[in-house]
Amino acid sequence: MTIRWENVPDSEVRAEVEAVLESQGEAKRIRQFLYENPAVSEWREQIRQMCRDLINEKGIDSLTPDLIYDQIAATAREQIPASVSDEVKAKLVAFLQTQFEDHI
Repeated sequence: MTIRWENVPDSEVRAEVEAVLESQGEAKRIRQFLYENPAVSEWREQIRQMCRDLINEKGIDSLTPDLIYDQIAATAREQIPASVSDEVKAKLVAFLQTQFEDHI
């Protein structure tokens, strides 16, 4: 039976994909790849420095985790190394094609 994905709400597709990634261990493998990747380590250090700079600028007493997130999240996403993003996307696509090939 072929699933007509265009008729399935995005939230359901996402939940199904996340469930398959977890149950097959692929999510863990991707997290491990990210943990071990030197480019990601450098990116994390840049984000830590952004947090330190914000705390020094605004003062620790005037910030909450939510305010820090609001100030840094968009910039942090933009600074994710393209090579890392591309490799994770390729890993996801390859894995999902093998898992859902009967439904595509």
